[in-house]
Amino acid sequence: MTSRNLDSLGTPGKVDEATAVDRRQWDRLRDSGNNVVLRLTNGTDAAASVLDESVGGLGMLVNASAQLQRDDVIEILMLGHACKAIVRHVEPHGDGQVRVGLEWLPNNPTSL
Repeated sequence: MTSRNLDSLGTPGKVDEATAVDRRQWDRLRDSGNNVVLRLTNGTDAAASVLDESVGGLGMLVNASAQLQRDDVIEILMLGHACKAIVRHVEPHGDGQVRVGLEWLPNNPTSL
């Protein structure tokens, strides 16, 4: 279930952080765990598995050793394109992995 806040025109608005379970403005589509590569701020690559997608970003599982932090800007290499995103949240998931929420940045994607 998504938690969206629509203004009087039906346009997605800002969600109240205190009451939101899901802070995305867009509906999520579950993914079957497609594997992608993240290019981290330090120039190294990390494998990731996509959990869900929306117009605004991705949810994924990443090895905790990638040490992603909120507000990191990374590139996601998938389907022959490099897309920039900002890390919006990181939470422990177990088995040495973290669940990461990413928001797309403008001017995406770039062909590889």
